[in-house]
Amino acid sequence: MSAEKEALTYLQDILAIIKETLEEEQKSRKDSRKLTQEENKALNSILTKIKQVRTKLLMYLKNFRTQSSLDDFTNGRN
Repeated sequence: MSAEKEALTYLQDILAIIKETLEEEQKSRKDSRKLTQEENKALNSILTKIKQVRTKLLMYLKNFRTQSSLDDFTNGRN
């Protein structure tokens, strides 16, 4: 399995756990309420961090995929 596929599998597992946890919590509450301003801030902070991880991961993958050819090393020697 490639590193990208393995990372995607782990991420899908993490998101499934988060979803299950939130669904269980919602079912266990008899009187679901709206998020408070503080809870909403915390959720937005988490979402921001997830977006930052995505951005950094895409930058890493872009740099990782950059390949050079053997011609790049011989062009200056002729």
